[in-house]
Amino acid sequence: MINLIDFFKTIEYDCYCIIKIDDKFPEYSIGDDIDIFCFDISHIIKNLLIVTNQYIDKGFTAQITKRSETHTHFDILNKNKIEIRFDLYQQFPGYKNLNIKKSLFDVIIEKREKKMINNSLFVYVPNKIDELILRYIEYHEWYAERPDKIKHIEYILKNAEDKTKFLDRIHHYTALPKYHEHKIIIKSDKQTKRKINIRNTISLLKKSKHIHKKSPKELFRFIRWNIIKHFK
Repeated sequence: MINLIDFFKTIEYDCYCIIKIDDKFPEYSIGDDIDIFCFDISHIIKNLLIVTNQYIDKGFTAQITKRSETHTHFDILNKNKIEIRFDLYQQFPGYKNLNIKKSLFDVIIEKREKKMINNSLFVYVPNKIDELILRYIEYHEWYAERPDKIKHIEYILKNAEDKTKFLDRIHHYTALPKYHEHKIIIKSDKQTKRKINIRNTISLLKKSKHIHKKSPKELFRFIRWNIIKHFK
């Protein structure tokens, strides 16, 4: 096993943010990956390599795989098997089911918060609202293929202290792709799944009393609230 504290001490003053940090961090299971948003991947890799060199005598090696100009895998290997992966992003990956403003990436890093791990280490994580937004994005992108992603909606409903602020941020930074019919899969009270066609939902909501008096922003918010109500 390697000591993740050693690695994160080297990037303590870098502009980065751990996404979806595990509750057991800095402990890990072999093969785990740590998603990191940062402004400069090459600088993060340079610092991570400094620590990796300390583990060479113990049989560990590093493998760097450039997935794209803004996405790199930094793997710590033990006998050619991945011990731990640092999944480094310099911008959002491409999403098919949701349009996301590029500026959100920078905002997440700039408004990050410190998370104390022990008396000698802190790491950076998204603030509470951005954590909810990232979970919403992951749910929306992957739920059709990964039903277990419903856990993100459950987390949002449990932890969204200011739902209005959360929905305002979602409205500002995300949008459904044009000319694309989206479906949201949710759980009913009987724990069964059913599909809500968003276009049909909008059509129904427009027939509601006073809906025509709402501005586009208010309509968007109203629709979001009505969809979320199905989870309660």
